[in-house]
Amino acid sequence: MKYSLILPVYNVAEYLERCLTSILKTSFEDYEIILVNDGSLDNSSTICDTYARTYHQVTCYHIPNQGVAHARLFGLERAQGEYIWFIDPDDYILGDPLTQLVPSLDLLPDVLMFDYQDYHFQKKIVEKVTSPYYGYLNQETFRKQFVSLFGSNMLYTVWNKLYRRDFLLTHQLSFPKLTFGEDTRFNFEVYRQLNSMVIVDGNYYTYVIGRPSSAANVYRPERLQAKLEEHTQLLTLLDEFGQESATLSRYLRSKIVMNVANNISQSNLSYKSKKQELAKLLALPEFKGIFTNNSTLTKPVKLTLGLGFLDAYLLLKKIKV
Repeated sequence: MKYSLILPVYNVAEYLERCLTSILKTSFEDYEIILVNDGSLDNSSTICDTYARTYHQVTCYHIPNQGVAHARLFGLERAQGEYIWFIDPDDYILGDPLTQLVPSLDLLPDVLMFDYQDYHFQKKIVEKVTSPYYGYLNQETFRKQFVSLFGSNMLYTVWNKLYRRDFLLTHQLSFPKLTFGEDTRFNFEVYRQLNSMVIVDGNYYTYVIGRPSSAANVYRPERLQAKLEEHTQLLTLLDEFGQESATLSRYLRSKIVMNVANNISQSNLSYKSKKQELAKLLALPEFKGIFTNNSTLTKPVKLTLGLGFLDAYLLLKKIKV
């Protein structure tokens, strides 16, 4: 079997059929879809069972809720495909990648990666995310291109990649059981062991950002700590690869500030609590001087957060400027 598509399912009844329909329209036949219903409380379990009865490619398992990392590993242990694709069921695929990617797998890369697009649920806009480099990369080339690739936002996620199952099993690569950032931590270990990658010039996935029930929309203080720990692990990886880290470090710390500040502003915290959390964020030593001569940050952010005008920042976010 060529592919195993693993979907961890938890309370996504509103989106699951769209995702499965986008996969099942393929003309390719040598694949399986493994649905791991992770203790859903909505109608997701019924949808899973219906598709498993209707389509021979679909298998469904129902397990107690233990989180996305456990659900993915549960699916991986039962997968038979040569390549694994971890898909989030509130997203959907584009085109017919199962057919179109087969020729690119002839070289048996450890990982195949492709472009994707972000769909912003609230704004109803699409932004494409593309690689700065395409083709076959051996370990040396991959490590030389790592900073460029990471800065393009292509390396964080698992759903724009196919992983060779034997590669994952040989190196015992596993998802850490974390509340945030399990994809990135998993990929760090993948990149540490990687011997070959193929990057395909094709957009095959839509990542849906900002749906109302998404866990990413809830503010949790531990999210910041998780991102800072990711940053530290990335610097360690860059050191192992022999790559310069200062530029990428500044870029990532800038993204963390913007991401966490935005998360705070959009949360259901009281106005007073939002200001307190923003003040604590800006006081951290990791962000000292981050607003000076920084093209990554937008001008409104630099003129509000950068100068400590928290009321102005919250006002701008409220009116979505």
